[in-house]
Amino acid sequence: MSNDTNTKKIMTQIFLITEKIQSEFPALYAHLSETPLFLTYEDKDISTINYEQYLESIQQQLKTFIAKIAIRAVSIG
Repeated sequence: MSNDTNTKKIMTQIFLITEKIQSEFPALYAHLSETPLFLTYEDKDISTINYEQYLESIQQQLKTFIAKIAIRAVSIG
């Protein structure tokens, strides 16, 4: 798989997980800006690794958020 194709695949995954967070977990979505993928117009050398790290970060945030919701549900019920 070419680097360009892999980057597009990762960016699609970032979009999909961000969309899921926005629609299903708005409280978490409000905090995603606290984990920015630092991009500027001057950044021409953003690598696939940067996108992979960001994807892993938001995936982990979602897993942690869901786990906290589950723990609260168990402790309430």
